[in-house]
This record gives sequence, structure tokens and C-alpha cells, in this order.
Amino acid sequence: MYYHIRIDYYDKKLKVNQTLDEYDYPSEDEVMNKVVIPYVAERRIVFDGTFLNAEDRRQLRVYRTEHDIENMVAYANQHVSPNIIFIYQNTDVISASKYAKDMTKELTQKAISFVEELKQQENEQAVNVEAKQPLLFISHASADEEIVAGLVEMLRTIGF
Repeated sequence: MYYHIRIDYYDKKLKVNQTLDEYDYPSEDEVMNKVVIPYVAERRIVFDGTFLNAEDRRQLRVYRTEHDIENMVAYANQHVSPNIIFIYQNTDVISASKYAKDMTKELTQKAISFVEELKQQENEQAVNVEAKQPLLFISHASADEEIVAGLVEMLRTIGF
């Protein structure tokens, strides 16, 4: 299986919408970690040599094919009806439902669940860190300074 990604974004310099494509990701994990999770988490990503900020991105599409893009294009062109003059290109193959399966919804749902779970874990860790740092106030007279210093040292030794 191969994964192919298309991202539409707004180019601020040219003031137009643009489309970028990357082909032949060999695994779903690579697609998720390099593109889909950062996209869903609204992090800045580098895609097809372009830095894409969250506010510039318009649409993400992920497609899956049985073979790499070069072989899929060759296959599609070999199976064109003889009465039709049409030559498939990379973008035609991935957007044609008979050659590629759209995996966008499935993978973005996985990414959303992953990002939400990650945020929940971070929140729990923040709460646990706060809970692990209790404060202790010891009221004492100046004459008891030496005794209190020993008590503080003992409490620190046992991890308080």
C-alpha cells in the first residue's frame, strides 16, 4: 500500500489558493506522524518543500493505492478506452476513485482521537506534578531555629 497526500492552502505572497501533492508514503504510520497529526494539531508543517502554517491551510486529502504513483499512472494509461484521448497524470490517478481510496476521514478521525488523548495526558501530568509538590509551613520561634533546621533536613531526606 502507498499513501498520497494533497493539501490545499492559501499562498499569502501570490494571494491565491494553491495545491501541493506528495506521493508514495510507504506506511500509514508515516502519513499520520509526518502530516495528519501535525495538521490536526494545527502545528506548522513542511510539506512539499513549503512551510504551511495552520491558518493558511484549507484542505487535506489522503489517498491510498495498491502501488506507487509511477506504476499506478502506467496502469491507468494502459487501461484507457481506445476511443478516448486522455493521458493520466499523478493527480488524476489519486483523485480517480477507481484507482485510489480516499482515506482522509478515517485518518483524520484517528488523528483527532490521538491529539485529544495526548492533551488529556498532558493535563493529567500537569495535575500530578502540582500534587507531587506539597508545601509545608513550619511556625517556630527564633530560639528553635536549630531544631527546625534538623526537622526540615529530615523531611527532605524522606522526600517531602
